[in-house]
Amino acid sequence: MPAMNVNISNLREIEIEKVNRNLPKLIEYEAEYFHYIKPFRGAMKVSGKSCRIPMKMNPGAESRFFDADGGDFGRGSGPDYKEAKFTVREVMTATEFTLKVDWETERKEQAVIQAANDAMMDTAKEHARFINYCLIRDDLGRIGKISAVGAKTDTNTRQVLTFKSSTDGFGVRGIRVKDTYHVYSLNAGALGTDKGTIRCVSVDVNGGTAKFDITGLTTDAAVNDVAVLDGLASGDNPGDPNTFLGTQYHADDADTGTWLGINRADFPQIRANAVDCSGGFTWSAARLAMNKIGNRLGKNAVIGGGSWWCHKSFVDLYESMIQEVIQINMPAGKGPVKGTTDPFFNQSSMAGKPLRWLYEWDRSRVDFQPEGNLIKALIKPTHFIKNEGGKRLFWVVSTDGGRKASKVAYMCSMFQTVAQNPAKMAFLKDLPFTW
Repeated sequence: MPAMNVNISNLREIEIEKVNRNLPKLIEYEAEYFHYIKPFRGAMKVSGKSCRIPMKMNPGAESRFFDADGGDFGRGSGPDYKEAKFTVREVMTATEFTLKVDWETERKEQAVIQAANDAMMDTAKEHARFINYCLIRDDLGRIGKISAVGAKTDTNTRQVLTFKSSTDGFGVRGIRVKDTYHVYSLNAGALGTDKGTIRCVSVDVNGGTAKFDITGLTTDAAVNDVAVLDGLASGDNPGDPNTFLGTQYHADDADTGTWLGINRADFPQIRANAVDCSGGFTWSAARLAMNKIGNRLGKNAVIGGGSWWCHKSFVDLYESMIQEVIQINMPAGKGPVKGTTDPFFNQSSMAGKPLRWLYEWDRSRVDFQPEGNLIKALIKPTHFIKNEGGKRLFWVVSTDGGRKASKVAYMCSMFQTVAQNPAKMAFLKDLPFTW
């Protein structure tokens, strides 16, 4: 009888498996702009009715020369006031998991993380990230414009859509796996037909594409259609505020349309200050933007606090321009001083104001946001909804009225962001970008 050697295949069942307990995060949760607004601005408590902000539009006196030797003083006048109106919006983020997921990962001997706790923490991060993205954009809820449509796959249930053009500064940066979007056709720039819903399956950020489950579409998606955030009323007038009033809603130099119910054509006071950079960024552009603010509101309006907000691609451009003109002085007879020879440095200001960048910012513009200009009109702060027992988790109810072995949690916010004075805002628009 041949000898039976003990080889490695005989030992596989008794070997101890080593698992990396550090869980890598292959996605981003950036929400810096959302958190930036919160600490520096007060929260204005409001109700569910339409909110009003009284605004002084014109001065309340007339100046003239007069004849003190019995001349007529003439009449005077009073200030002109307008009221800006807005309503708050509700947004929620939901997470759901089964009891088996909870039970089988509740101890460190069972799994590298407690899946239920991780899901709850993920809800808070996703909620902040979603609001962050809304506050960067305008008010229409458009997440991207389709530039190419791929072939249908998986028995016509999946399709890759491209959101990439030389003028779209966002690309697919705002599209999130598992989120649902409506697809609309466009009619002279306005939303046309609602073609149904798509649910994101995967995102290739650098490639500018995303794969979707398209079983919710009633009509095929086409080039130049737009994807719109879920939960907005179907058929809403695109000229009316639909989502949170983001930075690009308030920082708008258009002379058409309205801002919080006030006509832009009749009141140029409510238009923000813009500098056209379609021919490329120049040194004078940022200074001109600040001077436009001062020219309208006076010196004190430009010496206060505030920050420039931009995409990292603009910081790279700004850095390369500085590299061409900066002079690095070395001490005589000595080698390079630590930190002075690195051509890739942190240039943290522009035109005397801090420069802050985010990867989710619009690549085609740079925005100056004055400190304290945005206020938060708040009905309910960000919170988990609690059940009657004060717990954050709700049982999922089956069709027969019983409970399923699943629990769901909801994080909600109910507020609106409003610029107190759009004339204090400035932006560089139509910037060319390469990535």
